[in-house]
Formats: sequence, C-alpha cells, structure tokens
Amino acid sequence: MLEVQNRGVANLLASVSIRDTKTDGLLMNRLRDTDEPGPYSAGLSEAEVLAFAELPQRQLYLLLREVRRCIADGLYEPDLLSPGPKKAKRPFEVKGSYGPKDIQGFIEDGTGRPGSKARLPDGHFRLFDRITQIEDFGGNMGRVEAEFDLSPGTWFFDEHLPGNPLMAGSSQKEGLAQLAGFFGAWILASKGLLDGFGMYIGSMEERCCGKVTPENKLVRYDLTVKYRITSKGVLTIADGMVSADGETTFLVKAVKTFVEQA
Repeated sequence: MLEVQNRGVANLLASVSIRDTKTDGLLMNRLRDTDEPGPYSAGLSEAEVLAFAELPQRQLYLLLREVRRCIADGLYEPDLLSPGPKKAKRPFEVKGSYGPKDIQGFIEDGTGRPGSKARLPDGHFRLFDRITQIEDFGGNMGRVEAEFDLSPGTWFFDEHLPGNPLMAGSSQKEGLAQLAGFFGAWILASKGLLDGFGMYIGSMEERCCGKVTPENKLVRYDLTVKYRITSKGVLTIADGMVSADGETTFLVKAVKTFVEQA
C-alpha cells in the first residue's frame, strides 16, 4: 500500500486529467519533476513514483476522483492519497440546519463515524434539498422543516399521471417519512450514540388537500416530532404538513420511523 503524505501530490492529482493518466510517462514525469515548483510538481521519490506507476488504471481513476472531491469540499487529510480501502469520511455535525452538501454527505457516509449505517436515499427517491431547521425542544419533542425545489422538468411531473402532472400524495408522505428518519439519526448523533439502519413503520391519518403542479416552485415540509430512545434505537412519531408555495397540500398524523442503535 502506498501512502503519500504530501500536499503537493494532492494539488497535482487535482490538476491532471484522466487523459493524462493514459499518456505514456506524462503523469510519472510530473510526479518526478522538482525543478518547477507548483501544482504540477510533487517531487516524489523514485520508489513512490514507481508505486504510482503500478496502480491499475481503474484504481488510479478512482483515486483522482476522490482527491478532487475531497479537496473541493475542504476534506483533505494527509493520508487521503492511500489507494487502499480507507475512504475519507464527511463529518456529520449536529447543527440546526443542513444545506445540499451536508445532505449529500449524509447520503454517502451517514454520520461519518465508523459503523454509521443510517442513510438518506439518493436520486429520484430523495424528496428534499435542504433542512432549514431541526431542533430538539427537550421533553422528547422536536421539529424539522425542509424544502424541495421544483421546476417543470422535475421527474415526477413527466412520469406520474401523464397529461395531469402532479406530485403524488404518496411522494409527499415519503418526503415527511425521510425527514422523520433523519431526525432519529440526528437525535442519536446529538447524544453521542451510534446510528444503525432506519425504517418507515407506518402512519395513521392522512389527507390530500391541494395539488403540487409544474407551476409551483417550492415544496415545504413541516414536522412536529415526538421521540423515544430505547436500548435498541429511537422511535419517532411525527405530525406533518406539506405546502407548495405557501398553500397546504398534504397533512398526515403519526408518521412512525425507527432508527436502530448500532
């Protein structure tokens, strides 16, 4: 296993293209070159250069991609360039709001701690873009507010009810359930407990009272959460409301999720 604890290497790998790795000798020459300081000079030893040269093409490609992502997010660590199985983790901060980058980090790494298993869905199945407020009131009560950006090209408008494009009530409930599960993992993290897998259990009363259409720009979720931590995990029971551009479209009582304690 090769470990390069050298900031210059990170700069170099962030600057070269995948095409460079296929150009005979070019990347290796840049790794060797110490006469011209800067992002194109790493100054590695001959043994380190040879170790890089022996990396399989696919492994080097993944290494380059990971380095670029971590540098862009400010997550560079000295031993990040090891081509072994170690992966940089995005730390999960217990805070009052989460932007798109925070949400993406939770999708990929959960809370970022070894053994963290709680995840949010990705792609079409993730139904919010940011959490604007999340808090624990004390007394086993809390609240979550989140937003989901819409456009006429949002996927479900084309795929659900052709000729009558809508965001289905089931999708609105799914967004609320995802947030209730996130709240469970957030509560465990805030108390220093390790999260495990999460699951949706069910809900009691629900009602569609409006439409989400391609003309709408913003879906907003609002949940009031009760929770109970046990030796096995955290159970959340939430009453939720969904609105589109300020007009209420969906109401639900007692959305239940459970996040196990690892």
